[in-house]
Amino acid sequence: MAKLKIVRREGSNEPVSWDIMRYSHLLINAPTNSGKSYFIKYLSCLLQLHTKTQVAILDYKSGTDYWQWRAFDNVFLGDDIYKGLDIAYKIFEARRENPTPSSPYPPFFIIFEEYQSSIESISKKADKEKVLGQVGNLLRLSRQVNCHLVCVCQRSDSNLFSAGGRENFSARLSIARLSPQAKQMLFPDDEVNCNKGQGEVNLQFDGQPVIEARTYTIRDMNKAERLITDLLSRGLPLTDEAVARSP
Repeated sequence: MAKLKIVRREGSNEPVSWDIMRYSHLLINAPTNSGKSYFIKYLSCLLQLHTKTQVAILDYKSGTDYWQWRAFDNVFLGDDIYKGLDIAYKIFEARRENPTPSSPYPPFFIIFEEYQSSIESISKKADKEKVLGQVGNLLRLSRQVNCHLVCVCQRSDSNLFSAGGRENFSARLSIARLSPQAKQMLFPDDEVNCNKGQGEVNLQFDGQPVIEARTYTIRDMNKAERLITDLLSRGLPLTDEAVARSP
């Protein structure tokens, strides 16, 4: 699993692929009613097609998007997202203890919905610094152990990440309308069309021009939800996986 066809190019409908080993982490900027949760469901369906991929879902708003999967041990809603991040971080740390196992680690995706709200809601400075530190380390160090962070924000301010952390997102996606402030945060050096509608996107990989594209249509939502259920039923990687996989 190296490339995921995540969107289709505007005009030609040519697939645009995300090379997860080259561009490890994805930052998504999307306002309310932009289609971001729809896109995450489509992305989850893509991940299900790769039989060894596992995910953790963290959704601070605890709305209807993941409610039907709330009993799964890799779905964390509301304040439980901080517990979920701790668990995902332990998996990352276990892999780092043995970065060169006898066979490569399977992909592990941490999908962090409503990331902005989850950070802004932390009242204690020490707790916020802990979370920012965990996210910062994941962004800087997790590629070699096949861990990938997808952060979904309504506004991707730099203060939502540790120093320089936002720059470690080598793939950046905006869905629907892009405010002048958000444009400056995501695509500071590029001309982009900010007046996008629902499901219309700007996508950029490090060192590449901005691509105008559209999200794919999910033609059968019931089937998509069955695929997501199958993906989530795989559970989480073991935190002692690094030891178990040692030569």
